Amino acid sequence: MKAWWRSKTLWVNVIGGLALLAQSQWGFVIDGEIQAAILAIVNLALRLITNEAVGLKDDPGLGPFPGLDAGGPGVAGS
Repeated sequence: MKAWWRSKTLWVNVIGGLALLAQSQWGFVIDGEIQAAILAIVNLALRLITNEAVGLKDDPGLGPFPGLDAGGPGVAGS
């Protein structure tokens, strides 16, 4: 399980929301149907590559960079 803040899907949707706010501020507007289609396709692609559940925090012992600082692949001595 990974912490919620490491979710690519979450960050893509946050960026999408910020882009929506930016449109209203600076006048560069993309049609709502096109925005929805782009976000749906990106979310679908992210769903296809997702292999971990999301929780409030990482599993114990993973550290902030699993595989790098937790004795995972590529770490000397593992």
